[in-house]
Amino acid sequence: MFAGLFEAASEGNQAALLHALAARNDPAMLPAFLKGLQAKEAAARIAAVQALEFCADASMVVPLASMAASADPAEQSAARQALERVSFQNADQAILAAIDGAAPAVRLELIRVLGVRRAEEGLPLLRAACLWEDAAIRLQAIKSLGELGGESEAAVLIEAMLSAANAEERDAAGVALAAVCRRIEPANRRAAPILGALAIHTDAPSRQSLLSALGRIGAGEGLGALRQAAQTGDMDTRKIAVRALADWPGAAPLFTLMDIAKKSDDTVLRVLALRGCAAQLAMPGAMPPDAKADLYAAAIGLLDSAEEIVRFLPGLGAVRSARALALAEELMKNPDLKQEATLARNSIRKLLDAAIDVSASVNSDKAALAIDGKRETRWTTGASQAPGQWFQIDLKEPRAIEALALDAGDQGNDSPAQYEVYVFLDKAAIGKPAASGQSKGKTLAIPLAGAEGRFILIKQMGALKNYWSIAELKIEFSQK
Repeated sequence: MFAGLFEAASEGNQAALLHALAARNDPAMLPAFLKGLQAKEAAARIAAVQALEFCADASMVVPLASMAASADPAEQSAARQALERVSFQNADQAILAAIDGAAPAVRLELIRVLGVRRAEEGLPLLRAACLWEDAAIRLQAIKSLGELGGESEAAVLIEAMLSAANAEERDAAGVALAAVCRRIEPANRRAAPILGALAIHTDAPSRQSLLSALGRIGAGEGLGALRQAAQTGDMDTRKIAVRALADWPGAAPLFTLMDIAKKSDDTVLRVLALRGCAAQLAMPGAMPPDAKADLYAAAIGLLDSAEEIVRFLPGLGAVRSARALALAEELMKNPDLKQEATLARNSIRKLLDAAIDVSASVNSDKAALAIDGKRETRWTTGASQAPGQWFQIDLKEPRAIEALALDAGDQGNDSPAQYEVYVFLDKAAIGKPAASGQSKGKTLAIPLAGAEGRFILIKQMGALKNYWSIAELKIEFSQK
């Protein structure tokens, strides 16, 4: 009946009819869809294939796999999707049973879909297929095992990787091995299969493949082996180990990479290590900003090429540190780095300004103009100087402060007549002044000799007809 409906429909309406029949989700529609597979119009054939997702039975597994293996791209995609989604009873077992005796191209599609469907019934066959003679089947079985397997599959994937016929197969096995190892629980056992293999296979090619896979897992237990391999043995193995450390998902290898970059005489090894440093320094973490800025300075100091230094600048721009700011400003002097270093400088400046809160005894809503980086704007008392006027900076965290620089701007002589500067941790315990004195011009440098605190309070202690104004306030933090 339904097949007759399809045959009666005009070519232009066949695809629409098949979509409408598919919406019924009724196995009785299967004859119409089988007719649709023979349609002249590609849209009708694709609609028929898509409909089989809902009403196919075991008899349709091989035809769908055949279309997936040989059809044009659109029909292939539809056939693969239908095969991946069919849900008739015992569908996985039917796919598995169809592999035996199937043509090689069809067998390839069936092995692929076992992985996509995560059909655990297929694990024994996939383990065996990883070592079959047919190279294409081997490669697909390795990939499917990587999607589906767990700890039990690690050994066969190690064997497949170490016996691979070519680089593509070896890399696929390494990726699959890392995938199954990442599924091992508890997490501290994820590196165990590869570490065990490293203890057995001591030849350079095997070690190189195993170390590369170890790096892909990103399990902390593998770091020791990678660190050792990165600093001893033949140069090719060392480079693979350094590359694995450089691609590590966290910053744990950072200091190892820094040490390699400092000590190695091999240019490639140094570049690999420094690229890893650039990536890992840019990762978020608990490292204090000044310490991170110092590491940036150390790493950049090892480089001669502007092209390599540029790799570090986006990460440097995310470090909220006066030391990072000073480094960016120093790099701006290099014409080849000026553009990128300026972007980093501007980013750091915004971070520093955003992290600092300022307030004042009067016109506190304008206090931020003193730290906006623009000399043409300013905070001002708007009235004559009088004892007790104050300006306060909250650094949000304790810092060691070497000096303050105040610039009153171009309008008048608005520096404080007399001042006291306090640096303290707690507003309830301000303590004694860290510095005091008188100003003698529009700019004022106040040494603070590394005084430590979260808050800086500047008190104006004199009387003067002029206003007290701050167009630019800069803080020099101690380099310790």
